[in-house]
Amino acid sequence: MKKSKKLLKKLYRTAVLVIILIISLELGLQVAVALKVIPYFGPFENFYYSFNIVPYFTKPCSMIDSVSGFRWLQRNAVAFKVCRGKTVFYNQVKPNNWGFISPSEASVAKPDKKVFRWIVFGDSFTDGYFLARNWPAAVQERFRQMGNDSVELHSFALNGSGIYTWHRVFLWLNQIGYAYDGVIIACFGNDLSRKFFVMDHTDNLCRWDWVDSLHGYTLKNKAPLILNGERAALAEQFRMKRYAPVMWRLYTPYFLRVLTNDLLLRRRLRSEMQRQYNLYIAGKQTEQVSWESMRKKYGDTQMHKLKEMLEWCRQTNTPLLLASVPEAKGAQQYKQGSPLSLNEELKMLADTYHFVFFNGYSIFDTIHPDAIMQYFLPYDGHWNQNASDMFAEKIFHYLAAYNLFPFSDEKEKLPRHSDEAHRDSLNRKGQE
Repeated sequence: MKKSKKLLKKLYRTAVLVIILIISLELGLQVAVALKVIPYFGPFENFYYSFNIVPYFTKPCSMIDSVSGFRWLQRNAVAFKVCRGKTVFYNQVKPNNWGFISPSEASVAKPDKKVFRWIVFGDSFTDGYFLARNWPAAVQERFRQMGNDSVELHSFALNGSGIYTWHRVFLWLNQIGYAYDGVIIACFGNDLSRKFFVMDHTDNLCRWDWVDSLHGYTLKNKAPLILNGERAALAEQFRMKRYAPVMWRLYTPYFLRVLTNDLLLRRRLRSEMQRQYNLYIAGKQTEQVSWESMRKKYGDTQMHKLKEMLEWCRQTNTPLLLASVPEAKGAQQYKQGSPLSLNEELKMLADTYHFVFFNGYSIFDTIHPDAIMQYFLPYDGHWNQNASDMFAEKIFHYLAAYNLFPFSDEKEKLPRHSDEAHRDSLNRKGQE
């Protein structure tokens, strides 16, 4: 009996010491983070950037699709986000006839053979469901303003999409013989790590998930369910505080239990946070950018899909523009002169395959660092209308100035990127 009591006392003292040690370590780390002695990783802040996790929609706005993951519905739905009494955005979702938010109606064949078509791939920044006008629409409008009707941008960008979706849609467009002349890939920081994004919005539920494929996948049973009435409460659970890198693993399981009783949702969130953490660690590494370093960072499957797209464009001599899409923290680092891994990676790919790289962060070249956040939506990770329009204007002038678009009826005058001198001049312009 005495031995048992002594053992219990020892266990109790050990537990108290461990708790004190953890609290002391956490307090010390938080102080170090606040003083910027060490960097921090915010798994919740990085994944759910805002107090509202996802936007609200006034009516069902999307349906699942086996090719693209989902398509927007033409139902005049309004997407909006309100946080702390402030309207973050309020915009009507206006997809084209194929369910993509694009300045051009989709059609396999060209009504006019003289038209030069660019197909555009990207995520929510390019899809722009939260904006009155996305950047592909702004670029096409600029050409219309200068009296050029022979250039069309056909956007297949979708919210949440990445390399899995782009690859799948790209193969499908080729299979059905969709007529196009060039490709633009507008890549955000983690797009190359994303799996296949699916979303289905019914009257009561918005179901969404990232999956490997739809083979044997039942969205109703496996996708996490987020009820409209629960979103604000869920978001508040996520926005706790910043976490030092070595501590976040201890907190994640606890907060996921607090967050939801849905085991499937908890598992998916845990998996996504792990992916974000891996990207964070990879971004801190100083290893020279190479195909191998990208494979380690994003995964074998993702890089295989990207390689197939690049190889196809090179083999068919199809012009391709690789553009980096800026995010707030990256823009601040860019203004400080720090190299950005996304820019380095896309530039490496452009050089390797003889394509063109456009530095999207260059839209902030004349912006003061303290004013960067004025170009991003409050309580949200997306850029606002001003930044999107700046991006469009930069791409428009960059491409038009170097005659990347054909302004004559003679097809052979279209510059191909196997022309080293032309490609290098475009790259120099895109990196300015």
